[in-house]
Amino acid sequence: MGDVGTLETDALSACSAAGEAALRRRLSREVWRALAEPAAAEALLADPDAVLGDVGCTLQQHRRLASIRAQNIQDFARQAELLFWASSVSGTPVRHELARAVGQ
Repeated sequence: MGDVGTLETDALSACSAAGEAALRRRLSREVWRALAEPAAAEALLADPDAVLGDVGCTLQQHRRLASIRAQNIQDFARQAELLFWASSVSGTPVRHELARAVGQ
């Protein structure tokens, strides 16, 4: 019986990791799109959860998206990196393409 619980926990962890990866890919695409299209930037800054929340986000991911309050795409990218690309080992953000994309 304990093996079933472990399998369920492992399956949930795998789904969560896959969902986090999908959200990161979508965040990256939307930041690049926002750099090219002012209307996309406006929508992303106004309500990131509405723009990104349809990728199968968990409740916690929805809350993290909704917590982003940015005045520009550079600040949005910085906050998104801190929320979704944080290193679980050191607690410091891992630098990815988002900040580089916006010139930070």
